[in-house]
Amino acid sequence: NGVHSADGSKVYPGMVAAPSSYPFGTKMLIPGIGVVAVHDRGGAIVHAGERNNEYDRLDVWMGYGDEGRIRALQWGKRVLEVTVYGVNNDIKEDVVFKDVVVDKKVQNSSGFTPLFSHQLVFGDKGDEVKKLQKILKDGGYFDDDITGEFGFATKSAVIKVQIENGIIKSKDEYGAGWVGPKTMLALSKIKPVKNVIKKVMKEENVVAHADSYDKYHDFLFFTDLSFGDKGNEVKKLQAELNRIHLLGLKPTGYYGEVTAHAVFKLQQIYHLVADETDYGAGVFGPKTRAILNKIIKKRIDLNEKILKKNG
Repeated sequence: NGVHSADGSKVYPGMVAAPSSYPFGTKMLIPGIGVVAVHDRGGAIVHAGERNNEYDRLDVWMGYGDEGRIRALQWGKRVLEVTVYGVNNDIKEDVVFKDVVVDKKVQNSSGFTPLFSHQLVFGDKGDEVKKLQKILKDGGYFDDDITGEFGFATKSAVIKVQIENGIIKSKDEYGAGWVGPKTMLALSKIKPVKNVIKKVMKEENVVAHADSYDKYHDFLFFTDLSFGDKGNEVKKLQAELNRIHLLGLKPTGYYGEVTAHAVFKLQQIYHLVADETDYGAGVFGPKTRAILNKIIKKRIDLNEKILKKNG
């Protein structure tokens, strides 16, 4: 009924129906779709030589509604060399539907022109991947060399962008690390870290230090914060990171991966760390706190100066 498969699993895009010689749970690599698993059977899903099929027949469930229909129509019927891994829980499914056309709705909703000629996924190579890596590197998401090879580091950087922009909630979600239309749109809005540096420096040099400490007190930070922390102080930190364009997430009060990465970008701007493997990267400790407090003081001074100028 479009809800459960033959082995009782809930139907999901990328689920495969295969002949009975393939046990349920068998993992396969299908070019253009990714790593899939067998969960279904069917009267038409037969072995090579049956019903005029030259090869074993596999059916892939492409999804609900128009999205699934578009995928199915574009994919059609293909003869492919499929790698069969067998039943192996160590192999994780990674379905991407690489050959699906760019979603025109996403394009037209913002006047956005896709950054790349096609969707990019793990394992891709070439100039399009180099372009992707440069965007990620300029934005402070990617620390490796620009090689043109879409490997684990590139996928991890893409996932950070996706989580920060609400495209996915976790690295294990469907579509994680896959540069489709929504991710292209998010990538097109990334501001290079060097521009953020200029903006912060410019704001800091506009005015001199104020004499009074009391006016700052309620806005400053006095405690360390790190991954997993919750509460109003985290929400306040997120709001400040928003103000200096290092965090695209609305304040939630939870110090997760996105907030840690925003803190890392601030640390990177001020040369506190070289990359995310450095000790203290992503942790809002004394040095990072002192820098952000300095920025906050400058902002308050600037706002006060503007108010006095406007009467």
